[in-house]
Amino acid sequence: GAKDVPDSCGGKFEKPGEFAKFMYEVMAVLKREGRVDQGASMGHVIVGGLSGGGRPLGFILDTGGLNDSIKEAWIIDGAYEQHDKLAKNFVSTLTTTGPQVLRSVFTTPNAADNADVMALIGTPNGRPVMVADDEQMADYSKQIPDLMRRNQILFIRSVLPHDAFKLTERYLAPLISTSGYLRAIPNPQ
Repeated sequence: GAKDVPDSCGGKFEKPGEFAKFMYEVMAVLKREGRVDQGASMGHVIVGGLSGGGRPLGFILDTGGLNDSIKEAWIIDGAYEQHDKLAKNFVSTLTTTGPQVLRSVFTTPNAADNADVMALIGTPNGRPVMVADDEQMADYSKQIPDLMRRNQILFIRSVLPHDAFKLTERYLAPLISTSGYLRAIPNPQ
């Protein structure tokens, strides 16, 4: 990702088309190293941002250049700014290209920012937004994956602190296991 840039900045990812360029460079390296087949092409892309990563995520979703490939966006306590860019692809119910799934997990201090993103998505004729609170869940380990499976656009307020380890420990496994685009990598034997 971004190198030698101020905190929360996306470097070149903030320039139109640069995320696509980066991803095609990654694909070339994977092919060169034999990690993917030579005939492989860009497939379904899932993007995410944790904390300050929400800013570059907004630019990636807005002008990154891969919207036909990006299928899911995950924001983990990172919707501090770029509200319009984070919401843009999820507003229209008629969209068949671009990201279809949005997951935003946020802590209480970030609730107002997430409310702004939700309002942008839901108005005037936007897509349905599901909001959940893990403090109200009797068994979040079962309820969170169930909510993720049933809702394309889901915002979850977490009682956890703004701590990368704690947030990813609780939410990353359900994000991965409920994704419509990820699959387990076979164990080579």
